[in-house]
Amino acid sequence: TACLVKTSFRSSCEQSNPQMKRAPDGNTLSELGWTEAITKFQKELVSIAVDMKKREKNSHGITVDIAPFNTWAENAINTFGVRAVFTHVFHDIEWYFPETWYRPKSSKKEKRCNWHGIGCSAWDIWFIWHYVGAVCADLLLREDSLLLDSSTGERVYTAVGFMDEIHRLKAQQRYVTRMSFHAEHGFIWHYLAATQPDLNTYPLDLAHDFCSKYDKKVYVASVNKYIGVECYHGFGHGIFEVLAMQQMQQMGAMKNYNASRALRAKGGFQMENETFCKAYRICEGAPKDVKTGWTTAWKHCRGGIQHAYWLFSDTLPKERSKVDSYFEKLERQCNIESSFDA
Repeated sequence: TACLVKTSFRSSCEQSNPQMKRAPDGNTLSELGWTEAITKFQKELVSIAVDMKKREKNSHGITVDIAPFNTWAENAINTFGVRAVFTHVFHDIEWYFPETWYRPKSSKKEKRCNWHGIGCSAWDIWFIWHYVGAVCADLLLREDSLLLDSSTGERVYTAVGFMDEIHRLKAQQRYVTRMSFHAEHGFIWHYLAATQPDLNTYPLDLAHDFCSKYDKKVYVASVNKYIGVECYHGFGHGIFEVLAMQQMQQMGAMKNYNASRALRAKGGFQMENETFCKAYRICEGAPKDVKTGWTTAWKHCRGGIQHAYWLFSDTLPKERSKVDSYFEKLERQCNIESSFDA
């Protein structure tokens, strides 16, 4: 189990613990060994992403079918377990994509590799991290458990147990990537949308169960993030997701919510002003006396809503000052305490 929280690939772990080569059903791991199996899954993900990019090239819908990603992620979780997916499968995966943060764009083709939550750019990886979290929530709700460790068969049986495990990995690993933080947001937004589709008030008890162990300043230097901040921020994403689904169902744009269809990044989804105000009023139930990171859970909730709004709209300005002005104007329409003055 100790090998599961290391950041390097498993060749040394395989030698010291041969049992780690074999998944419960004796499939990919037993055939290829750990490192080769990890590489196989990484290359499969990139192939799926690029193929989806080609198929979605001329699509202009506000949602996107991410079922191929979800199938891949579910297979990865059932093969390696959640811990290894978060700490190994996504380790340095950016290098397999045509365009990344770390490599220059070397051709005109790659320069056209714009991000839409699918495809081949660094921002697409960023969304895929979120999708993996949503798959974890979906799988947990459908199967009543998630595999944590393929070598021991250890499983987690509750959403709180999953969040505790992810937070433990963040707090104890010597080097943490952004992946686990963004997957956490995806987990929260799918879990809320699937279990509380008629949400009207802030899920205070759930937020406490998910986040309260890390209310204080548990800081992860490798990514410059606070664990508690990202957890409460995730509830803003979750509230946005629930209300976006409600709005889309009222518009006839979506019949039933499921993890295989997601809002498209910069796909043009525009949350109605009235719905935006409702989201803010739901955040009024978030703790105003619980400070984590630089401000309160209440403001982190609003920050998550603003962030989600920006991610899926295609009309907001790029400059931060203009984005802030946009949201200040919306808040005044809501006749509610300003995030910018509080």
